[in-house]
Amino acid sequence: MRHLPPLRTMRDAGVHREMIVNGVTGYPADTPDEWARADVALARDIKLRRALGEEARKRVSLHYGTEVRGEQLVRVVENTDDCRD
Repeated sequence: MRHLPPLRTMRDAGVHREMIVNGVTGYPADTPDEWARADVALARDIKLRRALGEEARKRVSLHYGTEVRGEQLVRVVENTDDCRD
């Protein structure tokens, strides 16, 4: 199975706050030093990259995948229909 590359992102960058679990699915970073440490850690350790990538993929599929988003959309449409009555 192909794994997504682990992420490093700014801590307060929208939905990334929810997607990135520090050390589990990626590394939140705000400063150039934090970004560099994350890049070095990921570059040096292929097992870490694979583990973070696998966990990130699972988390995205579980919480943000098309099936989940589709179910959310159906609920919104159903609730909108109820409001018209």
